[in-house]
Amino acid sequence: MSALSFAQIALAAFVASGCARDSTLAPGRGALNPLVRNWKIPMPGGMGFPIYTDLATTAARVVFVASNRSLVSVKRQDGELQWTAPGSFSSANNVLVSGDVVAVATDTVAAFDITSGVPRWRYWAGSSASNCTPSATATAMVVCTQDWKIVALDPESGTVKWIRELRDSLGGIPTVVGTTISGDTVYAAVKQRYSATNGFTVGLFFAISMTDGRLLRVFRDGNYTDFSGYVGTPTVVGPLLVIPHLLANKLTAINRFTGQVAWRVNGDEGWAGFEAVPTVVDGVLYAASADRRVYAVDAVSGAVRWKSDILEGSQNIAVACGSLVLTWSGVNLRILDRSNGKYLGWVLDEITDDTQRFSSNPAVDGSDLFVRSVREVRKYACP
Repeated sequence: MSALSFAQIALAAFVASGCARDSTLAPGRGALNPLVRNWKIPMPGGMGFPIYTDLATTAARVVFVASNRSLVSVKRQDGELQWTAPGSFSSANNVLVSGDVVAVATDTVAAFDITSGVPRWRYWAGSSASNCTPSATATAMVVCTQDWKIVALDPESGTVKWIRELRDSLGGIPTVVGTTISGDTVYAAVKQRYSATNGFTVGLFFAISMTDGRLLRVFRDGNYTDFSGYVGTPTVVGPLLVIPHLLANKLTAINRFTGQVAWRVNGDEGWAGFEAVPTVVDGVLYAASADRRVYAVDAVSGAVRWKSDILEGSQNIAVACGSLVLTWSGVNLRILDRSNGKYLGWVLDEITDDTQRFSSNPAVDGSDLFVRSVREVRKYACP
């Protein structure tokens, strides 16, 4: 089945189901965009600066930092504005939801009531904390500090539950990259440079108890012999911890209980690697590389099911949405067939100026897709 016929059939099925409120299709570069736009709203507060933040979603709302740097909540169903919390939030992909609290974690963690937008508490984390991906559960928010620590905060009160310093006996200059939570364990990724002048690195992964901050295990990738220690936030897949390498173009899966390498996937030679956290759906891992490709990898075996042939622009992130994979290159959101990686189209309804270029990673929740630009916020349905 060709990419065109696939898109047409998917679109027809979606319209027939009654799920499409707005069947206007964005033009593609020689291909049909199978996404259906549900709504598009002007940016609350008006146009301001490009704020490169992700959007957080719940069953009822979408929360994000607006172009005027305020925190905004809109209804998920139709985009109606619910509340605005004035602020001056800097660029960071760090909007967290925990129960009835939503927080923006940059140098200061600022928490608000998710229903009303009323401020709840603040915590000073440090000037470089915005470069680290935080994480949250229903009972804790785990954020990073500027002095290679992670902190677990109570989401209701902002009180500190525990603090854990992350540093290896090898020495060097550590930087906490990000955290991810699985059950009662938080995994923190650290890239540790040999020195300020020597960029060779070690990648470190600390397994820490969510209950009391006890150090459970430390895994090491590299030994100051190359740049493979420039690592990203890992993804947990069953017993595996899948690590994206930012400069070395590879993915590494280690057993998070034994530290043994389970598999490695190498991208095209001569390119930088995987920047964003890989996503996993139905046992398949999707990851975007600076080598201009998207990779679909069997999460258990590491076998490459397909790699895309986009070959245009550095791909920053890949997420699965319904029968599609969406990949963002910082300007265009391209659409791939999830079954085989074939290119279907791209999402830009009317690109006339920079204010309409996307300034967020695609946020996917179920079959719903949310994106934003300086000018507006949009919701699409994935077939």
